[in-house]
Amino acid sequence: MIGFVNPLAACGITDARRRSMICSAKKPRGFLTDGKDEELERIASEWRKKQKRQKEKKTIKKEKEEKLASQQAKRSADKNKRNSSPMRNGGSGAVPTSRKNPYVEPAKSSGRTTFKPEEVAGVRFGGSFTIDIPRTRVPEIAFIGRSNVGKSSTINCLTGLKKKVAKTSKQPGRTQQINFFILSDAEEQDLATLVDLPGYGFAKIGMEDQRSIEVFLEKYLSDREELKLVAILIDSRREPQATDLALLNTIRQFPCKTQIVMTKIDLMTPSNLSKNAQAFAEAAGLTDDDEDLIFFSAVTGQGRGLLWQAAQEAIAMS
Repeated sequence: MIGFVNPLAACGITDARRRSMICSAKKPRGFLTDGKDEELERIASEWRKKQKRQKEKKTIKKEKEEKLASQQAKRSADKNKRNSSPMRNGGSGAVPTSRKNPYVEPAKSSGRTTFKPEEVAGVRFGGSFTIDIPRTRVPEIAFIGRSNVGKSSTINCLTGLKKKVAKTSKQPGRTQQINFFILSDAEEQDLATLVDLPGYGFAKIGMEDQRSIEVFLEKYLSDREELKLVAILIDSRREPQATDLALLNTIRQFPCKTQIVMTKIDLMTPSNLSKNAQAFAEAAGLTDDDEDLIFFSAVTGQGRGLLWQAAQEAIAMS
């Protein structure tokens, strides 16, 4: 009995070559098959699908890389533009830029000397500056205190809005510039500006940077016409600190009105709060003629009305 001879093998065509011929749809005419064409065609089909998927993945990866490169180039260009601005180089006469958006001088001012806190309908970030600070043309209320005393939380609480414009940080001493937050009414007329001044005490910065902060702070506190009140924030949980007392004495040398605010009272018992407040008043040499201490909590809102009242009285007196 004559055995079956595979014509492909007789022609020197291996099985691998035969699969390749089927996959590329170049199967020779007239060649006998061994009954496995359907299985080979299925394998070829799966192989083509796999190749297609790999090609699609490469295309997607390439698009992502191109998009990432474009974003990095844009950020680099923006950074170079900011670093080359006159503001960054210590020049004057140009509109400086902030860390997030260009500072836009208020187009409209309410022109009023007083307003009610409930009239505040909007707040926007005005910019971060050290020198050549633009004029806001509205009263400014500044906040200063130790790092982690709660300046950002106090500002957010005073606005009375859900929007938290002042960013809080878990790392003390992050604020090393003067940050402006402009309040406006329902008609988008500017009412006042809340100013976040750099903290002190816990900030891990060098002596040179610390001295630089002191220089532009002194300039702001002494020359700023719009500045009506400086709220000195004291952590009610702490006993009198030498840095707080030194700051109080320094601020009082400037013409601006001051107001001492004891923060984070929601974390204190009434007896401990009274004890620490009395100790601070004695250490600071406060008398009955001095301004009253305001006990404030950004969590419960206690003291918010009193702080606004102190601000409005300072604005009206100027």
